[in-house]
Amino acid sequence: MQFIGPNLPLAPNILPDDGVFHVVMVHDHDREKLHEHLANWQEGALWPSEFKTSQGAQLEIEWKGSPVHIDDKVWPGEDEEPKPAGKIKLTIEPKAIEFLVPKDLPESALQR
Repeated sequence: MQFIGPNLPLAPNILPDDGVFHVVMVHDHDREKLHEHLANWQEGALWPSEFKTSQGAQLEIEWKGSPVHIDDKVWPGEDEEPKPAGKIKLTIEPKAIEFLVPKDLPESALQR
């Protein structure tokens, strides 16, 4: 995704349909630079080049057991048993989402 939250351009130069994850990494020593960018991004500030992006078809995260967001939900939920720490593996599913568009839709509507 190029954007996160209310149109915050987290990775503005990626192609959303390229079939790979793009992971933006911010080191601890760049935390202040991230805060500054978040405060000023609406003024057209470019994404700092220090924030490296890696990519791959699979992503594996060493999870320590703290709650995480999956889409717009917290996991594990408050009413769920705590889960043991472990690895979270994510993979891309090609063509996982398909949009149906009426055949008589004007071409200009498809370019939005």
